[in-house]
Amino acid sequence: MYFRDKDKKYNVIPDKILVCGKEYLPEKSKLNYSIGSPFRYRNVYSSIKPKENSKLILVLLPYEQIEAFKIIDFLKKSKLSENYVLHFKIHPSFSDRYEEYKKKFLEKWIILKKNYDFSDYNVIITKSSGSIIEYIAQGCTLIILTDNEPLELNPLTNTIGYEINYDYVNNPHEIVSVIKKMINKRKSNFIVYQNNVNTFKLKYFSKITEKSLINDFDI
Repeated sequence: MYFRDKDKKYNVIPDKILVCGKEYLPEKSKLNYSIGSPFRYRNVYSSIKPKENSKLILVLLPYEQIEAFKIIDFLKKSKLSENYVLHFKIHPSFSDRYEEYKKKFLEKWIILKKNYDFSDYNVIITKSSGSIIEYIAQGCTLIILTDNEPLELNPLTNTIGYEINYDYVNNPHEIVSVIKKMINKRKSNFIVYQNNVNTFKLKYFSKITEKSLINDFDI
């Protein structure tokens, strides 16, 4: 979503609009767009290498509570727990609802309360959100759970990495086979996999440097 050029005459548009990577620069605009320093994604250039033989899977639950509980119900219907150990991360805004979540979980599922290391996990499962670009750019393998209710926002602007770095699943009975396929593709196409990681970094995120800070704030 971009500012509308025609709103400039109302003096409601910032003098400079900073985006975190070149992929977000509009093709045509009369407004002053520039690539800025992405403080929110300051660690994105620190690469993560998933553990190939790990049986751990990280499930990142979204902010929207209805969607979070949908993911839980979805995974209950799958046979994922027969093949892997699932660790769940509740969105920080709802960490005080630990007991409520625990009642909905299978006994063998684990809720993470402390910090965790992405590299301990073979695969990450989550919903479509802006964060999936960050995880792909860092080198994680993603399974994105999809449905059509409500309409989802897909931040991916192209198909780079599809079915190698990330894939979509909308059927709980298919998730185990998709995960195994993704792991095998990562092993057999690792150079392609890593090239996709680097492409995501370059397209979606700029590096924070002294020069970028000077340009951002006209120092």
